[in-house]
Parts: sequence; C-alpha cells; structure tokens
Amino acid sequence: LQDAQKSLQTVDTDLIVPPGTPADKVEANKNLLRSIAYAAIGDVYLDKSDYASAEANFKKSIDLNTVQPDPVTYLRYSVVLDHQKKYPEAMAAANKALDLSPAGSPQANMAKQERERLLKLTGAPTPSSTSPAAQSPAPPKQ
Repeated sequence: LQDAQKSLQTVDTDLIVPPGTPADKVEANKNLLRSIAYAAIGDVYLDKSDYASAEANFKKSIDLNTVQPDPVTYLRYSVVLDHQKKYPEAMAAANKALDLSPAGSPQANMAKQERERLLKLTGAPTPSSTSPAAQSPAPPKQ
C-alpha cells in the first residue's frame, strides 16, 4: 500500500523519460503507472473487505487506463460492487471483463462465473443454469 501511494506521489517528479518524448506519450505512461498503483491499492482494500475503498480505487484505475484496459481490474471491480449489492454496475463490469479477456483464459472463466452469479441473484435467466459456476453462492476470490 505504501509503495503504491508513494508511486502516485512521485510519478510526476521521478519518472525518467528520454529527451524529446512527446508530452502526450509521457502523460499516457504516467496514467498507466497511476492506474497500476490504484489497482494495487484496490487489491489491498479488497483483501481487507473494505469494499467501498476498493471500489473507489478500482474505478480510478479503470478511468486512467483507457489505452490498455485490464480485464482483471474490471473483474475485481465487479466483485466489490457485488459485495455491496450494486448488481447492475457489477454486471456491467463483469461483462466488460469478459469482453476484454481472451477466450478460455482464467479471467474469462472467472468473469463468466461472476456474471452467472449476478444473473442468478437478480433473477435474470442464466445462459447456462446447469453449469457449476451458476450455482456458486459466493463471488470469485481475487
């Protein structure tokens, strides 16, 4: 947590870039580093079951990383929203995680499980009601 917070404090002063690097590229790299730091902070709060703080940090991470969105951050964001019973927002994040994940990857499988769980909780028809994931009572652990 301290390392991530320190990187947020020093990204504007300690990042070394080659001379002549366009300002937009420098800012894009800084935003990527900020996004990684906020995702790490979100992970810490998720582990502590501080879902509101985790949500805020995952949201900042997602907002900053527009160039290369991370499906795992979207999945974890979905999980913390799920824990707070913010089901429509959690569903949107789970769907985004699934869209960004390579087919058949572990994160795609976890995003499918989370989506099926949310569909079951909200009473919406599940695409595969007989799958073991649809019967899981708890959100996937991250």
